[in-house]
This record gives sequence, C-alpha cells and structure tokens, in this order.
Amino acid sequence: MQSFIDPETALCATNTITHSGCTDYPSDGPDTFFSVNLKEGETIDIEMSTDTFSASLYLFTDCSQVKATCRGASEYGKPRRVTYTVPPGGGGKYIIGADSHEHAGWFDMDVKVSKH
Repeated sequence: MQSFIDPETALCATNTITHSGCTDYPSDGPDTFFSVNLKEGETIDIEMSTDTFSASLYLFTDCSQVKATCRGASEYGKPRRVTYTVPPGGGGKYIIGADSHEHAGWFDMDVKVSKH
C-alpha cells in the first residue's frame, strides 16, 4: 500500500487527533488512519517507510484514548515497524495511525495479518 499525505490539497491529512501517541512525545503533524478487524490469535505486522518526513506509526483501539489503548508504536528507526498478536478476548477493530512530527509526504506501508 502506498499513501501520500499532501499538505497542499484540500484532501490532505490534517492533525485530526492531538495526542502524544503511545509515549509522551507529541506527533502533532498531519495524520491518516486505517482500520482493520482482527481476531484473537491473529498477528498483525505493520511496516512503514518514508524518506520525506519524520514518521510515527501507532496501533490502538480508540481514537479518543490513543495512549490508553495503544497496542504498539514505532517512532524511531527505518522502517517504522509494529508487530502485535491479539490476545484472547481482544478481537475487534484496531486503528493503524500513520502520523508525522511536522511535515507530510509519501510513505509506503505494508500490513500483513497472519493466524498463529
């Protein structure tokens, strides 16, 4: 999956959620979100890479409580990567947050879901 966050167009991603991600370090630049339904026992592996902006990658379950429902985060290194296995009783909708610290730009994202 390839996505672009373009700050120059009306359809661009904006800072729709002001949060500190899964840490106390704010990612208050443009953000975009994807949802995925996961079942217990499934493992999701998300990899995000970009050379055009400082990215943050999050996996959480509630947009109004990002930090409290955070299941994984990657704010450093290339590529950003989050791997999470859904525990018993933990199935449902999960949100992948692709965020930036300041600027927008192109990024590649690979999402793989497997059953163990």
